Amino acid sequence: MGVINMAHGELIMVGAYATYAVQNVFRSHFPGAFDAYLLAALPAAFLAAALTGMLMERAVIRFLYGGHWRPCSRPGACR
Repeated sequence: MGVINMAHGELIMVGAYATYAVQNVFRSHFPGAFDAYLLAALPAAFLAAALTGMLMERAVIRFLYGGHWRPCSRPGACR
């Protein structure tokens, strides 16, 4: 199929960590508005995951395009 199968669990964990960080900021600095932390955490999680995805694309994934990363199926078949 020509598609690199990458699990996206790392991006979900980055979003979860961003949500946790926003929750802790609200708990320590805005205790009266703690019930509304999700309104700030949701965009922060999306932004953190998007920036991590862009960094991964620039640093790692763009070099895997073209199929030269695939192992050879038999000796002498490599380009």
